[in-house]
Amino acid sequence: MHESLEFLYSEMVKGRLLLFDGVINHFTKGWNEKWHKDVVIVKKRFSVDHYFKLGTDCLGRYYRKHKPFSSPVKEIEYTVLFKMDPEDDFQIKGIIDRLDHLGDGKFEATVASRFKLELSLDKETGKDDEVMSEIVIQNLWLGMTAFVNNLDNAIEQLRFIAYSDEMKKLNNSKKDKKEENFRAFWVKRDPTPDTPKNELMDEFYRRIQYSNEKFGTWQEGWKTAMGMIFILFGPPDDIEVNMYGRDGRHYQRWTYFKISRSFTFVDYNGFGEYELMDPYVSPYGTRWR
Repeated sequence: MHESLEFLYSEMVKGRLLLFDGVINHFTKGWNEKWHKDVVIVKKRFSVDHYFKLGTDCLGRYYRKHKPFSSPVKEIEYTVLFKMDPEDDFQIKGIIDRLDHLGDGKFEATVASRFKLELSLDKETGKDDEVMSEIVIQNLWLGMTAFVNNLDNAIEQLRFIAYSDEMKKLNNSKKDKKEENFRAFWVKRDPTPDTPKNELMDEFYRRIQYSNEKFGTWQEGWKTAMGMIFILFGPPDDIEVNMYGRDGRHYQRWTYFKISRSFTFVDYNGFGEYELMDPYVSPYGTRWR
């Protein structure tokens, strides 16, 4: 999918706007070339077709959201090199996902939250003896939890715990005030304000990350029913799988002993997209006060 978006923007740099069919054709071609029988699907409840559809759905949402792609893209997968010593023996190589030219000599770089630095040392004996080393580092904001790397996404994810007026204020914030208001939101909820770490913020976004890894389907895991319950209540004390199963559907019941509450999920369509059997309206989520 990443390669298809890279192809889309590379065509934009050339002055050509691809139709969505062109993006899907590129994705399908790459899928057919790279998929093979030795690829292992870890989540056994999902099929090959499920993951292919997941890719096309994600591309469709991205295309509809960003069309007509009017951002001033200058380069895609732009390589930057940094010298580490006067003799130029050591260099750091980084990759910028997308580089936008804002005018007046200003550029805006889009990079992944986790990225790879490539270190190289050329020995005097020549290129054949080049020593390579790689290290994966994470891009963090000072004073921010390590689980947040996109401010807009982090704000959207607050819908489970924020009041409606707080969400409105954050969503309507000007760009230079958005981070300040976001930090203020969490300062009010810091259980240990005299320490540099906000444990509640860390735990909330750690649960977001876990939900994305474990419960993702055609949508991000934190947006699913299981993701919502996990984010609000944490790991269940007990999980029953396929309690009924007579109708051919898969069921799970999560039980939380401390709050004397259970949640039952059912996979209605057989694609692992579990939904709550009984709708749950969170008293903690977006509401007026």
